Amino acid sequence: VYFVPDPAIRTSVANLQQPANLGGEFAGMFRATITVDAMSDFLRQIALSNPGTTPFVLYGRDQVLAHPLMAAGHPLLSAEHRLPTLDELGDPYLAELWKGPPETFDDTDMEVRAVKLGRDDGRVILTREIRGYASAPLIIGVEVPIESVEKPVWDLLRAGLAGLAVLFVAIVIAWIVGRLIVRPVTSMAREV
Repeated sequence: VYFVPDPAIRTSVANLQQPANLGGEFAGMFRATITVDAMSDFLRQIALSNPGTTPFVLYGRDQVLAHPLMAAGHPLLSAEHRLPTLDELGDPYLAELWKGPPETFDDTDMEVRAVKLGRDDGRVILTREIRGYASAPLIIGVEVPIESVEKPVWDLLRAGLAGLAVLFVAIVIAWIVGRLIVRPVTSMAREV
């Protein structure tokens, strides 16, 4: 990652290089270059199409490579300060990302953290580390409101309780109907 000071660009740029081989011989180099602003704008579009979520990409554990808040640039970027830190970005949940212990899923390298600020419901932050694309590991992640994670669980619980209530009512009705049928049949059996 490097900074381009040209007034027309004035942002940080990320590079990815991969050698190309043909028949086991070096044939050239593939290079992809993208500005931090362009990556951040792409993440902003994802966030707009998924309300409540905030995707991000970290460069190492303390620098932000892409975030919807950086889509229009970031005022602190310079040749000496190529990427903002978690605290400088302006996302309070991301600033608290590494404060708590993570939960992991089975054998995956995905981590989950719950971040709460004050009295709010908080956010669930899912992260995954990817190595081999840059000198520092890239950490891709997304912030999701805790309520949107809990809502399906509560909906399922409510549906289960409603199902149990319907089952109980059906059993009571079946018992009453059964009693109403058994009485006349019992009295007819006594008369015969």
